Amino acid sequence: MNLDELSFILQELKSLKNSPGRSKCQALTVYLFWLKTSLDQNSIAYIFGSIDRNKVKNYCKQVREALTLDFVHHFLGANSKSREEWLDQNSEMSKLLFDMSEDQLGVIADGTYLYTEKSKNNNLQREMYSGQKKCHLIKPFVMCTTNGYIINIYGPYPATSNDSKIINHIMDTEDDIKQLIRPNDGL
Repeated sequence: MNLDELSFILQELKSLKNSPGRSKCQALTVYLFWLKTSLDQNSIAYIFGSIDRNKVKNYCKQVREALTLDFVHHFLGANSKSREEWLDQNSEMSKLLFDMSEDQLGVIADGTYLYTEKSKNNNLQREMYSGQKKCHLIKPFVMCTTNGYIINIYGPYPATSNDSKIINHIMDTEDDIKQLIRPNDGL
């Protein structure tokens, strides 16, 4: 992430205010550092020196809430752009390869894996175990345009669900994607 992108995010986070103890930039820096390093809150507090574990926890909570409130719905989801703007995201290669007309939208949909620890809850443990991968995981499901622009990320879904079952569930329950994708589009 470069400085321009960081400045843009800081401007968009209108619900995150500067406080006497920290600035918006400090809170966002701690949050991004936590995402990047996956360190525990005690370690992050030690690295930053002037804050304790509870402040790290609060900063991360405040930034996460502000991102959800001010940022995500403007930049993620099928409703974040008009259909014409989504059509502009079709790559030339996909148009040629799949013989798509200018009014057809190409969408790539695929599940990915997030590995998890074994749960103490037996029912949850069964849903999270993937017989194919032989480990415990959950499946976020990503939909993006043919040039890689993310439309939305759905889920997480249990490891026992295959991509076909997941996409049918999404198409049945998610109104935003149902409105975006038309019958002649490439999915």
